[in-house]
Amino acid sequence: MKSTVRAARSGHERRRRPLVAVLAVGLAAVLTVSGCAAGQVSQTADQVAAIDGANATVGEIGIRNALLQTPAGPKWAAGSDVTLLFWLTNDGKLPDTLTQVTAAGATSVEISGKATVEGQTRKQFGADSEVRVTVKGLTADLTYGQTLPLTFVFATAGQVTTNVPVQVPQERTGARETVHIQPTEPGSVWGDEGEAHGASEGASSGEPASSGATASEPAESTQASTTG
Repeated sequence: MKSTVRAARSGHERRRRPLVAVLAVGLAAVLTVSGCAAGQVSQTADQVAAIDGANATVGEIGIRNALLQTPAGPKWAAGSDVTLLFWLTNDGKLPDTLTQVTAAGATSVEISGKATVEGQTRKQFGADSEVRVTVKGLTADLTYGQTLPLTFVFATAGQVTTNVPVQVPQERTGARETVHIQPTEPGSVWGDEGEAHGASEGASSGEPASSGATASEPAESTQASTTG
């Protein structure tokens, strides 16, 4: 009797071993996938948003989407004064102030007003803002997409340099020639040579050239001859 019980237990244990192995493999796969997912999250944490302007960070201050205003024509000519468009963010608890902006490709940069950003806030700078930053006296022409190195100096955070591009207009300006990338196809894809080649193949095979008669016309003529 005992031997029968032991045999039953050993058989039950043998059936359980494959199940335990399958569960272990499944658990290992789940942990591997979870680890990969965690790695992907950490990699995307440092990715930058796809926007047109320049971005830079120094201390608790962030410069976001910095752009030189769109010119009225095709470019900013040398000697022009250009308004700087950007956002300042302050992740700290204390306020900080933009005290100076310098540009090697301009005579000077003027800040009108007190450019202070309170802690845990953000502030917009532009043509219609209460505080404006103007790049004065460009030393060379600047067109869409070209950049101008600017150095931002803050009272507490310090300074940072970034290349600020000229803003691309939302709509195309001025008359431009339309370019056809692919010309319009003729009526026949194969052209005149292809049609001639098809006709010669039909003649060599003994097939008659196509005529205006339809499939119903021979039947009508046969019926007419029979009744006659």
